[in-house]
Amino acid sequence: MTLTPAYGRDYKFKAAAVKDWANGKDFIINDITSQWDGKPTSIRDWPPEDVVYLRYYKLRKVARVTPKEVKAAMVPPEPICEHSNEQCHLEQMTHPSFYCIDHPRPMTVGALLAHKAGRV
Repeated sequence: MTLTPAYGRDYKFKAAAVKDWANGKDFIINDITSQWDGKPTSIRDWPPEDVVYLRYYKLRKVARVTPKEVKAAMVPPEPICEHSNEQCHLEQMTHPSFYCIDHPRPMTVGALLAHKAGRV
């Protein structure tokens, strides 16, 4: 299926288009035989094994994008928490309502002390 960048975006290079596709940006379906022609879509709507064709460079060039390329172009999310794992766990022990998205599993006090002592 051929897709074009949505919302007026354009790309000079294939790598930029693949990166945005891999990281969930919207593209428009361009297939007159499809009932979804003209509708926005993103990688979240597609099976991971599908190959898609992305138009770029003022819609003049077409890039065949394989699952391997998508995986390579994905940018890992940046950690939100600035604390170390131990700091967040200690905070979770002393303040039960504290929740850290990057360090969600609190350690027991005994496990935390053993970890600090280097016994784990």
